[in-house]
Amino acid sequence: MTCFKLYSACIPVRGASRSIICNLVKGNFNYIPNTLYDILADYKNCNIEKIENDFDERSHKELHKHFNFLVENGFGFWCDKPEEFIDMELDWDRSSPITNAIIDIDNLSKYDVSEVIRQLDNFRCEALQIRCFSVISIEEINRILSVTTESNFISIELYLKYNPIYNESFLKDLCEKHKRIRFAIIHSSPEEKVISSDDDYYYAWFDKTELKDESHCGNISRKYFSPNILLFTESQHFNNCLNRKISVDKEGNIKNCPSMLMSYGKIQNTSLKEALEKKGFTDNWIIKKDEIEVCKDCEFRYICIDCRAYTSDAKNKYSKPAKCTYDPYRTTWS
Repeated sequence: MTCFKLYSACIPVRGASRSIICNLVKGNFNYIPNTLYDILADYKNCNIEKIENDFDERSHKELHKHFNFLVENGFGFWCDKPEEFIDMELDWDRSSPITNAIIDIDNLSKYDVSEVIRQLDNFRCEALQIRCFSVISIEEINRILSVTTESNFISIELYLKYNPIYNESFLKDLCEKHKRIRFAIIHSSPEEKVISSDDDYYYAWFDKTELKDESHCGNISRKYFSPNILLFTESQHFNNCLNRKISVDKEGNIKNCPSMLMSYGKIQNTSLKEALEKKGFTDNWIIKKDEIEVCKDCEFRYICIDCRAYTSDAKNKYSKPAKCTYDPYRTTWS
């Protein structure tokens, strides 16, 4: 008995008009027709003879073409005992009450950034994004980042507003000195340039995009797709942008995300822990893609970051992200 089996980290996702199959280890995906998705779902662990018997003989050539495509692209294999290969569990959990955070700063910010970072570290926060909308000195940058040296953070994304002294040498030295930096972006730059370490551990680049405030968030684009195990599994159960996130905006307001309207206190007189415990803070954490209008019909829903701050209908928490221009019914971007 010869059966077709998908590798455990290769998972198909059905959309309204087409499907994709994701390789969550290699971090890529390919398009497949919905008919192939249905075959993979309906004939899981079935032998090829059973599948062929249920289809018109004229369809067999196309059927084998589909399976050859999946094998050639590393999504699956033929075997005699498919039950011996266990499917990947799609559960998601982390030990940290807060896994990711955003800190926004401009030249009018009056709160202590270092103290916010210390509080985040008490949560065992894994990922930190620091966004500077105004130029700050090299001394201040290093002072802020010095707090993360002995911290629990796994990765730091740093956004800095362009300053001529922020040259390529500066970025390399900064990333080498502060090892937790994975991405350093110089926004509002007159040129675009990408820099990476020899081992690709960190990336730094100059970007012409001007970031004046938090309103640049929420853009949905193919370039932001992330076919990986953590995002894919989290998307099954939680909101893949807001879940376990806490933020401090440039004015010191504690929010789920800086772009959200609701504030749960000022960081100057409210701790992050106190804000997290307030009623309503975690409400958006459980809004998953399968519940969101249009997104629930989109083949990219588990690899695409959601946005609840900018939605098509502000009164409907389940409405489509306002900055998404993809139509899954026509498979077109506008």
